[in-house]
Amino acid sequence: MRIFFKTAQILIIIFLILLLIPFGLYLLSSPIRNDNVTYGFNFSNKYAQELNLDWKKVFEMILSELPSKKFRLVVYWNDVEPTKGKYDYSDIKYQLDRLEKYPDSEVTLVMGRKVIRYPECHEPGWWQNIREDEEKKKELLTYVEKTVNELKNYKSIKYWQVENEALFPFGLCSPLKDLRSILREEVSLVRKLDPTRKIIIQDSGEGGFWKTSQELGDYVGISMYRKVWFDFGGILNENSFQIKYPVGSSFYKIKSHILGVPYEKIKATEVQAEPWGPVRNYLLTIEESNKSMSKGDFDGILEFTKNTGLSEFHLWGVEWWYHMKVFHNESYFWDKAKRNFK
Repeated sequence: MRIFFKTAQILIIIFLILLLIPFGLYLLSSPIRNDNVTYGFNFSNKYAQELNLDWKKVFEMILSELPSKKFRLVVYWNDVEPTKGKYDYSDIKYQLDRLEKYPDSEVTLVMGRKVIRYPECHEPGWWQNIREDEEKKKELLTYVEKTVNELKNYKSIKYWQVENEALFPFGLCSPLKDLRSILREEVSLVRKLDPTRKIIIQDSGEGGFWKTSQELGDYVGISMYRKVWFDFGGILNENSFQIKYPVGSSFYKIKSHILGVPYEKIKATEVQAEPWGPVRNYLLTIEESNKSMSKGDFDGILEFTKNTGLSEFHLWGVEWWYHMKVFHNESYFWDKAKRNFK
């Protein structure tokens, strides 16, 4: 009987310890609210055009009306090198030239084959037709080298972001073996060409594992999404649905502790501030947009960021805010950015 009670006591103690571990982890990792945060913008000339906007006009309006001059910009390979060996950097140079006029401008420049905005991989057609992986890798590295050398003299560029969620299985991309090894070669090349700037490796904030990204780069860029549309790559079709991620603002810091990634090495580079629905955003009705990004959702995102413990955020959707203002006479999102985003 004594042995039975002793065993029961041990089991109860073990149970209580297991019960208290998550609570203790939460207390140790729980971030402190920060009201002194700064916001920047992700900007895509392709996405602005998809929203039926003149992208240069939108960019000029952002610069003239919105106070923040922090941007995550993108170089689209299929626009820069539509024909092998013939390069045109005019679109990204237009954006960088304008930002050079602002002494407080800061740019995270995304480059590679997989970059921001649908379909994720923006690969030239000629590159897709190459059969051998080694030849594909050679052409990709040539493009990365050309891009760094072409743009590294812009003072506004603070970080290079090499690829976008390269190790996260999302997007329409050509098959390519050993992505991790290729990403490592890209990073090594960028470091060799420009040792003065830090490198960001982007990962999914909710679904990524972060550790490899942190080992490859100087910082891990993460996404923060609240309401998303799940169709599992089109598999569900009419059975797709909208969900709200069941995580709080403490999630990212707790996750960083669990994965062994220092929280100070995390940058929130892609924070949802536009809808995610069953069709492309320019096709959404107001009612459909409100299901994932109402005015309340927008305000909630801003509160959410302040509670994560991070201090800088690049918001996703500035082009859509302007689209809402121009095409739907809804200026709430744009006007709030004018008043609050520094």
